Amino acid sequence: MRPSEILPAAFLAALATAAFGRSYTTVFPASEAPISESGAWLNGAKDGLDWGDISTTLGKTHPHPGPARYADATALLAGTWGSDQSAEGTVWTGDPHNYPEVELRLRSTLSPHACNGYEITFSIAPNAYLIIVRWNGPLGDFTYLANINGSQYQLKAGDVVKATMVGHVITAYKNGVMMGQAIDSVYATGRPGMGFNEQENGDYGYTRFTATDEAVSILRPSPRRLSLFGLGSPGTAAIPWRDALGRPSHGPDLILFPAASAVSR
Repeated sequence: MRPSEILPAAFLAALATAAFGRSYTTVFPASEAPISESGAWLNGAKDGLDWGDISTTLGKTHPHPGPARYADATALLAGTWGSDQSAEGTVWTGDPHNYPEVELRLRSTLSPHACNGYEITFSIAPNAYLIIVRWNGPLGDFTYLANINGSQYQLKAGDVVKATMVGHVITAYKNGVMMGQAIDSVYATGRPGMGFNEQENGDYGYTRFTATDEAVSILRPSPRRLSLFGLGSPGTAAIPWRDALGRPSHGPDLILFPAASAVSR
């Protein structure tokens, strides 16, 4: 008997889950203060107490930073997420002024008086910078991992920002172009999310947000074709291919199953 004959359906389902991970996409279809989407989100003031909340109107987010210094408007997705994560948002602007920033959060946690994880931030005009920050828990306790300036980092309405973390490597993108990286090993787990700068900076935010722990499909080349047991034609699967430091793995990156027509009975 060939090994492929005894592979249960449950194993194949588990493989699909491992290969494709968890994802969440929203275009903010309801008006909520703070954002909830049926319990999908945790908020900085509601759940963390010391930070700000994020509200929504149809198709848009709106920041509500807390009154204290560094009390960014913050929202994290609930539930359990894999350690390799990405977050992406499409920017809209109303009347931004002062220091408007859109933030993406990775490997983050939120509880009363504690917010940990990584913040990847692009500035909106008239400012022009990119920062990557580690939040250390208490309000105002953070560490810069990258802080760079230049007109190439300035955002406008319609721009798409994205951040990924694979292993210890954090990477920031603007409209599909890599703009900066940082390396940090403090947090291995947490949740993706979004945020906006402290203080009042006008009305601006996201019109679309996506988070995933499917880092494999974002960062690796197209996987080779393979045959999945029980299917009449070849299928495609991707298995994590980077080590703990984000380096390419030298081991096998795919599990092969013979086509159904090749299985002996």
